[in-house]
Order: sequence, then C-alpha cells, then structure tokens
Amino acid sequence: MERLRGTELITDLRNRGHLPLREVATMLDEVASGLDVARAAGIVHRDIKPHNLFRADLGTGAGLWKILDFGVSKSLFGEDVSLTANQMLGTPQYMAPQQTKGTQEVDHRADIHALAAIAYRAVSGRLPFAKGELGDVLLAVMHDLPPDPSSFRTLPDDVGSVLRIGLAKRPEERFGKASEFAKAFRQAIDEKLDPAIRERAAK
Repeated sequence: MERLRGTELITDLRNRGHLPLREVATMLDEVASGLDVARAAGIVHRDIKPHNLFRADLGTGAGLWKILDFGVSKSLFGEDVSLTANQMLGTPQYMAPQQTKGTQEVDHRADIHALAAIAYRAVSGRLPFAKGELGDVLLAVMHDLPPDPSSFRTLPDDVGSVLRIGLAKRPEERFGKASEFAKAFRQAIDEKLDPAIRERAAK
C-alpha cells in the first residue's frame, strides 16, 4: 500500500473552520476524479466524509487529494452478498437519503451527495445537518435542505445553487457524475455558472 504523508480534511476543517473557495474547488476536482474512476469500475464508496479525504504531501510543495477507506464500498456488478447487504451504512451527517433505507438503492449518486455535504461544510464552516439524536439527523437528511450557506459567510449566490442540486433528496435530481458537480462548483465561484444549472437549482 502507498504510504501517505499529509493531512485529513477533517483536521483542516477543525483547525480552520471554513476553507477558501479555490481550495475547496481544487479538492472537489481531485476527489471527483477519483469518484468517477470508482463509478466506472462499478464501485460505490458509501462513506465519503472529511475523515476519508486526505491531502497527500507529494514532497514538492504540492498536494494531491486522495480517497481513503473503501471498507464498506459496494460493487454495482452482481448481487451484494456481503455481511453489510441491506444494512444502513454511512456517516449520518454525510449520508444520502436513500442510504437510510438500506443498500439496495444506493449507487454513485450517494457519493455525489456526500461530496456536496462536504463542500457545504467546507464553504460554510457548518455541518449540513445539525448535530443531535441519530433519529433527528436521519429525518433531516431525508426531508430537509440545510440553510443557504451564504447565511454563514459571504459567498457567490450560485454556490448555494450548485449545492442544492448536489444535496437533492431524489438521486435523479443530482448531478450525474461527481466531475459535473465539481465543474459546476468552479463555475459558481467564478460567477460563470451555466444558466441551465441555475434554473435547475431554482426548481
């Protein structure tokens, strides 16, 4: 296995609160690239969260974001016969609504939801869903959208639009690929968001 030196995203978030928008965009670009590779291989991670994203120090002053811990991942090819079949898996604050129902309905769009939840926390400094009893968190995941992140920090309006699509309750209403979400986020911070995406978010 590759030996990594660097920092988990959760450490950065705890130490810094929120991150500069361009740092978030770079992280999303690189993590989305990895998720798209996993999708092409028929793999759903199912537990994308700040603890499992790691900025590896390449020894040149540059870094590269890597996805860790595929321990509860799921193959979309064939029947899931693992010990985790039909169980609710994931970390509630970053879990997609369909994950609360078990694993049979979970595909790559659950990982996109989780990545959007991470982006929400990174830009706002707040968890997407308030802490509390597990049942309350799960109900919020299933039925509520987080407050607009611009209520916590001055942000371009389109950032909230992109996050609304990424955090959509219905999988089919999210972006189709993680890289599409990352691209839209970068357009949003540059105030160049495709008007069709803005209209889609409004709906």
